[in-house]
Amino acid sequence: MTTKEELRRLDDVGIASWDRHDPDAFVNLFADNFEWVDDSLPAPMRSREEARRFTESWFTAFPDMHLREINRVVGDDSVASEVEFTGTNQGPLNFGDRQIPPTGKKVSSRSTVFARIENGKIKEFHTHPDAIGLMAQLGVVDSSLSPSRAESAMSREDLIRLDDQQTEAFNRGDADAFINTLADDFVWIDDVAPEPIRDRDSARRYVQTWMTAFPDMRVRVTNRVVGDDSVADELELTGTNSGELDLGGGNRVPATRRKVAVRGSSFIRARNGKITEFHSYSDNMSMLTQLGLAEAPA
Repeated sequence: MTTKEELRRLDDVGIASWDRHDPDAFVNLFADNFEWVDDSLPAPMRSREEARRFTESWFTAFPDMHLREINRVVGDDSVASEVEFTGTNQGPLNFGDRQIPPTGKKVSSRSTVFARIENGKIKEFHTHPDAIGLMAQLGVVDSSLSPSRAESAMSREDLIRLDDQQTEAFNRGDADAFINTLADDFVWIDDVAPEPIRDRDSARRYVQTWMTAFPDMRVRVTNRVVGDDSVADELELTGTNSGELDLGGGNRVPATRRKVAVRGSSFIRARNGKITEFHSYSDNMSMLTQLGLAEAPA
C-alpha cells in the first residue's frame, strides 16, 4: 500500500521531471504494465518507448517549457492534478496523428492529470490537455472558439454526496439545484468562460446556456479521487445539440442537431457542505469537431 506522502512525492518527481525536460526520469515512474490515455491520441500508450517519444515531442515543440502544479487532490491510491505549462512553440508539435509546424508563439495552457498508483509506480495515467485553448494560442484554430480567461472539514462521504448532488442537478436540467451546491463566496473557473464566475446570477446564466444547447446532456463520472476537502472527477459528457450554442464573445450558432460524446474533468473544494472552488474542463476541440463547427488541425 502506497501512503499519501509517497503519492505526493511521486507526483512531485513527475512534475519536476517534466519541468527539467527529463523523459527518462518521467518514464521510470511507470509500472511495467501501465496504460496512459491522452485526449490528443487515438489510442492508449502501453510501452515505455511510446511514452518516451510522446514526452520528448512536447520538449521538442516547446524547448523552454515550464510546468507547475496549481491544484492537487490525493486519494487512497490516486493523485489528480491541475497543471499549467508555459513555453514558446519553437519546434514541430505532434498532436495526435497530426504535426503542426513551429509557430514561434508563446503559450500558457492548462491540463488535468489523473494517476493511479500500484506498488509505488504509475499503473494508470490519464491526461486531459486544453486542446482548443492551446491551438487558439498557436493560431491553428479560430481564437473566437476559445475565450481568453477557518473552516469546517467534511467527511469523505459528505464530499462525494455533494459532488453527486451537483452532477445529478445538471443531468436533470435543474440550474437552481446546481447553483445551490455553491457557497456564497464561490469561484468557478471553466476553460470556456473568459473569466472566473463569482456570483450566482452569472453562474446560473452560464449553466443554463449549456442546458439550452444540450437539453439531453448527461454527465457520467468515470473516475473519482477524494482528498481531505476536495474531489476530482474524470467525466464523460454525452448529448444532442438541439438548442442555440453560445460560444462567447457574441458568437452564437444555431442548433446542429448533432450528437456529441466528449471527455472532461472537474475539481471541487468544499467547506460546510458547499463548494467554494469549482474548476471545470472539457475536450472542447473534440466537441466542436463533432458539431461540425471546427476542423481538427491538419
